[in-house]
Amino acid sequence: MSASAFNLQKAIYAALIADAGLASLIGDPPRVFDDAPAGAIFPYVILGEAREKTLPGLDDAFEHELKLYVFSRYAGRRLVQENAGAGNARLARARPRQ
Repeated sequence: MSASAFNLQKAIYAALIADAGLASLIGDPPRVFDDAPAGAIFPYVILGEAREKTLPGLDDAFEHELKLYVFSRYAGRRLVQENAGAGNARLARARPRQ
């Protein structure tokens, strides 16, 4: 993983754990992990696989893909969809550093 990919992952993590809406769904502080610890309390979010590729014709521009996984013991999909929606909304509001 490059430095830019790691910095992006750190920024995504920081945005997720700072979000009050997500905290109301998965606990305060929000349970967001690289890898869930043994006995982790449900629900929680895992920062999953990350991929990075150089954009054609641009030496210093990259496309990043990072998967987020939501784990819950709830029998339906509602809680997972609410968590995913809250996470997506928070990341959409994030502003890149200037």
